[in-house]
Amino acid sequence: MSRPNRRTRRFISPALTFRTILVVTLAFTLSTALRSQVRQHFPRRDYASLQFRDALWIGTDRGLYEYRSKENTWSVRTSENGLLSSVITVLAADENTLWIGHDRGVTLYDLGSNTILTYDTSDGIPGGKVLSLAFEADYVWVGTEQGAARYDKLIEEWQTIGPA
Repeated sequence: MSRPNRRTRRFISPALTFRTILVVTLAFTLSTALRSQVRQHFPRRDYASLQFRDALWIGTDRGLYEYRSKENTWSVRTSENGLLSSVITVLAADENTLWIGHDRGVTLYDLGSNTILTYDTSDGIPGGKVLSLAFEADYVWVGTEQGAARYDKLIEEWQTIGPA
């Protein structure tokens, strides 16, 4: 004789349920903690660089680094020793001059005479971070977050270029 088909119910104790939830939670927490120790996420860093006059120039948010491979030497320039700002956004070179774009203006570093000139909004450069530098005959163009300006190398003056 066969038994009638009964549905059996299992009793799960509250202590067993609590232990199961605790183990799963601990396993998840530990796996997340272990993963965060292995993976390192750094903010995106784009550095301007330029090979100019036997040196590699690297502009960072902490200054301008110069590497001379023949001598195997590094040097750094910051706002403490002549630059307008230690935050470098763009580098360009024209003849003997290294043009350095910053977060708030431009520095000209004449390598022939070893002199530094700085220009900011008080000289006619639109505010904001310098995004680009370009050369055209006797002019240097500067593009910033808030507009453009043109430097006339013959008369050594800036002209702000408006929206018109």
